[in-house]
Amino acid sequence: IEVRDGNFSKIHQDSNDKKTDDVQLGNNFKYNENNSLHFTRSGFDRVIYQVVSDVSIPEVEKLQADKTEYPENFTRYTEIPEKFDERIKTFTEQITNGKTNRFDKAKAVEQYLQNNFGYTLDLTVGGDEPLADFLFNVKQGHCEYFSSAMAMMLRTQGIATRIVNGFQQGEFNDSAGVY
Repeated sequence: IEVRDGNFSKIHQDSNDKKTDDVQLGNNFKYNENNSLHFTRSGFDRVIYQVVSDVSIPEVEKLQADKTEYPENFTRYTEIPEKFDERIKTFTEQITNGKTNRFDKAKAVEQYLQNNFGYTLDLTVGGDEPLADFLFNVKQGHCEYFSSAMAMMLRTQGIATRIVNGFQQGEFNDSAGVY
């Protein structure tokens, strides 16, 4: 990441999500206990940043063969809330029946949700357990319902998941030189 806030700073993170200490972070940058980088904005100055990501796509065979144990700091990505409808675990076991690796289980859940549920912006899900209501009653919702359902379904199978929201880059403004 290259951040311009009056000066330039470069922050590098390697593919194992561990910080490298070859650069000096500005006062506004901090790493938390999970090695996530946070920027605290000061004042109302515009912050301009650039991110370069590795967007290579691994081979399916490598993903299917991956049996790497999760590092200790991944336990939070496998946690399930205390109040959780057990039907979701049973339902996911049915969907992933016969799948022997994390990748194939994830693809099975993804395909099931894509093929058997509808997309809507109408918020009709409710009750004490909205995820269960989405999966067993309403069977339609917006992207957050789908991502939450898939994440929690996979967690019931011991597969580490997290939900990441973001935005596309938008349109480039040639005059201002920004998106």
